[in-house]
Amino acid sequence: MTSITMPANTPEDQWIAIQHKTFVNWANEQLSLGNRSVENLGTDFCDGVNLVALVEALQFKKIGKVYSRPTSQIQMLQNVTLALHAVEEDHVKLVNIGTDDIVGGNLKLTLGLLWHLILRYQISSSKTKAPPKKLMMLWFQSVLREN
Repeated sequence: MTSITMPANTPEDQWIAIQHKTFVNWANEQLSLGNRSVENLGTDFCDGVNLVALVEALQFKKIGKVYSRPTSQIQMLQNVTLALHAVEEDHVKLVNIGTDDIVGGNLKLTLGLLWHLILRYQISSSKTKAPPKKLMMLWFQSVLREN
C-alpha cells in the first residue's frame, strides 16, 4: 500500500495532513477484517463501498444491499446514503455532511464524518468515566505515537 503525500504549506494544511494520516490509519484498522483498506480519504469513500464496509464494521452488522461495483453516480449516491442513514439511525448527528459531499470527494467533510464516527464508536463507547475531550486527546496521542 502506498501513501499519498498531502501538501503542507500552511498550518491548516499541516493539520489536515495529520488528520488524514491519523484517520486513514483508524479506518484501515476498522476495515482490516474485511480485507479492505483506504489510502486517500478524498477518493476512497466516493463510491460508498468502503464507507458501507466501515459502518458495517463499526456496527457489527450488515446495513443493507450495497452496489459492490457501482457503475453510475446514482449507485454511488445510494451506497453513501445507505451508510449515512445507518449512522444517523445509530444516533450520530451529522451536520452539513451529505451524500454529494462524500461522492464529490470533499476531503474536509469526509474528515468531519470520520471524526464523528471516531467519537461515537471509538471514544464514546469507552467504559471509562473520563471526559470525552480527555479520551480524545489520549486517543490522538496513542495513534500519533504509533506513526
